[in-house]
Amino acid sequence: MDKLIEYPQLIKRILTEYVELCRHPQPDIETFLITDEQNGHYIWMNLGWQKGDRITGITVYVRIRDRKFWIEEDWTEDG
Repeated sequence: MDKLIEYPQLIKRILTEYVELCRHPQPDIETFLITDEQNGHYIWMNLGWQKGDRITGITVYVRIRDRKFWIEEDWTEDG
């Protein structure tokens, strides 16, 4: 299978599974996946409020560039 078909499917499946497993326990913080498949961007993000402070953070950012996937940001425990 062509990498440009296989990589997006694989990245989206893995990140979707992680997002589902790591939903934030606090109701005021959302955990979600943002995908821009046309341009090859995949972002796992947290957004909300904690003790009156605004929380915004990218947990993982993966992009496809030059027929390779690049892990640009990874704040998971094991990286």
